[in-house]
Amino acid sequence: MSALRMAAISGRIFSAATRHTTLLPIGGNRSHIAARAAFSSFQISSAPRLARPSSSQAPALLRRTLATAVDLPDLDLPKSAIEKASQLKGVIDPRLYSALVDAPFHYKDLTVPQKTVLSLMPELGLPPNSNEVQAGGLDLLIKSRTGTGKTIAFLLPALEAALRKVGQDPEPVRKPRGRFMRNTGIAPVRTLIISPTRELASQIADEANKLMSNIRDCRAVFICGGMPKGPQFTDLQYSTHNLILVATPGRCIDLMQNSPDFAKALEGCETLVLDEADRLLDMGFTPDIEEICKHLPNVHNRRTLMFSATISPRVQQAARAFLQPRYKYLDTVPASEANAHERIQQTVITCDGAHDQISTLMNILAQDQLEHPLGKAIIFCSTTKLTQYLTRTFAMLKRHLPWGRGTEVVEIHSGKEQRSRDSANRRFRGHDRSYAVLITSDVSARGVDYKGVTRVIQMGLPKDRDTYTHRIGRTGRAEANGRADLLLLPFEADSAQVMLNKMPFETLDSEQVATATKEAAEAFDERTANKVKRSPEARAMASIHAGALVSEQISAVESTMKDVVAPNTEPDDISDVVGSLFGYYRGIRDGSLRDEEVYEGLKEWVDALTGGAGRVPSMNFLVKIGYGGLQNDRPSRSGGSFGGRSRSGSDFGSFGGRSSFRGAGNRSDDRSSFGGSRGAPREYQGRKSDAAFGGRSFDDGRKGRRTFDRPDKFSDSRGSRSPFRSY
Repeated sequence: MSALRMAAISGRIFSAATRHTTLLPIGGNRSHIAARAAFSSFQISSAPRLARPSSSQAPALLRRTLATAVDLPDLDLPKSAIEKASQLKGVIDPRLYSALVDAPFHYKDLTVPQKTVLSLMPELGLPPNSNEVQAGGLDLLIKSRTGTGKTIAFLLPALEAALRKVGQDPEPVRKPRGRFMRNTGIAPVRTLIISPTRELASQIADEANKLMSNIRDCRAVFICGGMPKGPQFTDLQYSTHNLILVATPGRCIDLMQNSPDFAKALEGCETLVLDEADRLLDMGFTPDIEEICKHLPNVHNRRTLMFSATISPRVQQAARAFLQPRYKYLDTVPASEANAHERIQQTVITCDGAHDQISTLMNILAQDQLEHPLGKAIIFCSTTKLTQYLTRTFAMLKRHLPWGRGTEVVEIHSGKEQRSRDSANRRFRGHDRSYAVLITSDVSARGVDYKGVTRVIQMGLPKDRDTYTHRIGRTGRAEANGRADLLLLPFEADSAQVMLNKMPFETLDSEQVATATKEAAEAFDERTANKVKRSPEARAMASIHAGALVSEQISAVESTMKDVVAPNTEPDDISDVVGSLFGYYRGIRDGSLRDEEVYEGLKEWVDALTGGAGRVPSMNFLVKIGYGGLQNDRPSRSGGSFGGRSRSGSDFGSFGGRSSFRGAGNRSDDRSSFGGSRGAPREYQGRKSDAAFGGRSFDDGRKGRRTFDRPDKFSDSRGSRSPFRSY
């Protein structure tokens, strides 16, 4: 019988097995394995080898950007690209195929990263030590934006390789033991996925479980810091097959050091995925990844996939250390498309002063509620303290919005426990009865996918251009349109102009925003008065205000700020917020922010919100923590920690300076404590009583303090030593 005939028969066997057996055993029955083997031998032998184009075919923009960096391999683009999900039939396991094209995913078309990566199937879906895999392996460095479906792009090959390996494994299948019976160990971890944040790791685990919904006794295991280790370790012990393990670096290190069984289970890892690799490195996880790789098979006996939104010299050096020498580079970002989604309408709004920042924010949200009654908005704040303050303030002001008190408000930041953050994520994702607002720090800025977000608002200057890009990427996902607003105080405007140079944004002021909102609200009131046929949501918004005009409700925000919000806000709370902002702006060292402007701007902000009752740190103290421009006759002193308390009672003794400071301030993912100037440090959870100060509880579950890599170790100059070791 010809190989083509056998392939057709095997395809029918797969289809029949999928129709009549919802949950197949992980190894499959004998006929299933035989059919897969027949198909695999045909598919592999007839698959064309990938040709390596010349370097002249690489995009000119990429060559210019990386001219001084480590040389990347030539772009390897598959010749026979897969365009539709239906083309994967017979290429991947039928149970994975059924989950992809039927429930729960219902895929028809594939995104660009999915097309590019999955076109390397079936070779990419083979275990790395298979004889059919070409010499040099198939490690990949993929440049891919967030929100483009890259999670499926690496989960499918990893699961396919794991299922094939388990089906070939001569050892008997482990069965989970009873609750009170002693477990003999941990099943080998087939795929290890390292993620920088808990939210992103949880999202990846959820996607993996959906893909494995037709496979009996298989679930992805998720381990992270900020949650008890016991239940997570139990999940590992009683998992029949650890096909997918999603972990944050710190918790993975913790279990390796304290559990010999876990360390041994990692020795069977066949696929390592580093998701958001650029952020992993920026957050100082390089030593953690190196330590994890010591417990994995070496680069020649495993497959490693690195996904990164940016390809910086640091990412390239990491690729040389963690990937095989002959790794392939795939660029899934079209050369003609900017990193920020072009379909996102971007606006930079400069407030007339600190007094109208909150009212301008409410006007923006009112506009979006009138345009998208069932929409969702994400408000990004610079620090945890600012996030907490804005959430309390918004609760007192939301009655002025078109949805009124029906507006759902969700708060997420590093000061909340993981269980609370997971609950908040579920509330925001699942809310569909009215308009929902998520007020968050940068813990939600990258990788996390929220469907239906119509507006992204950034309160204040982002710390860099990449942060701005990733924040606005929370909207306009999955080919949808979106809008992003950057709300600035006057002293931030010049710095934003430098930071966002050549970005396609429109410039407005707060008065123009107020005028546009008033016109939209008056048009809504007119339709209500004339009983024009409207959507059920519009009628619900009109009924909430019991006959009052929406335009009048919105215009009353400033009076509520003065009569309600200010009297119910403790001056010490404002002082804590402004203290965290001083530390945040201290970390933006692009030369466009002057110390005097920051001091005067924040002082005006405090006075506007407290009527002059709030206080800012003294100039002498600010000089000590690096604001040397405030007192020219005193030298600037960066770093160190300074004790003492301010007159307002707020603790300003934990300001982080430069790299000599190793305290908690340098670990806050959203710089809620007084972070230094060394990139984007990892997330800091802090004490429950005060998320911005002190504490030693971190996102990854590790204790104590660690020293992070300095950016100057990643210099792209010739002769510089790479900080990475090869594993």
